[in-house]
Amino acid sequence: MEEHLRQLGNELSHGDADGWTLYWNQDRHGRPTKPKPENRCRDALKAVLEPRLPQSIEVAREADHAGHNRSDLRVSYLGPMGQRFHVPVEIKRDEHPDLWTAIEDQLVTKYAIDPAARGHGIYLVLWFGRGKTQRSPDGERPAKPEALEDRLRHALSSQQARKISVCVVDVSGR
Repeated sequence: MEEHLRQLGNELSHGDADGWTLYWNQDRHGRPTKPKPENRCRDALKAVLEPRLPQSIEVAREADHAGHNRSDLRVSYLGPMGQRFHVPVEIKRDEHPDLWTAIEDQLVTKYAIDPAARGHGIYLVLWFGRGKTQRSPDGERPAKPEALEDRLRHALSSQQARKISVCVVDVSGR
């Protein structure tokens, strides 16, 4: 799944179809004005991602978890022994106030605890590159999507790093 997201991110950033525009509101001339709300971005991502996946993989939005919690997406498939496996996906924009805490506070403690997830999950950040990325706990503001991804990965414990994937997708259009 992470590889599909990385390939999609590369196409959004560098492809000739201007796919990054799906994540932006635009003026009447088609120029980007401001990022779309997170849920609209999630829906655009789901619409572009689903056709790339094998038919055996399902992608659900606003997936239910224990305690009335909902992950942005949940990727599901049947394992080799016929058991259902879920991978919750938490999505944040780079400007979201919970950017640095959502991995632990949402993905790890609310969604990845699902027995069908077995502790696995994906933290997906959409990079808009407007210079408004939330500062890290030490006060730094990453200047590039790669720097943000690196910082988020290093914030994971070694145990979390084995099961939680971090993927920053550049939708800045630059």
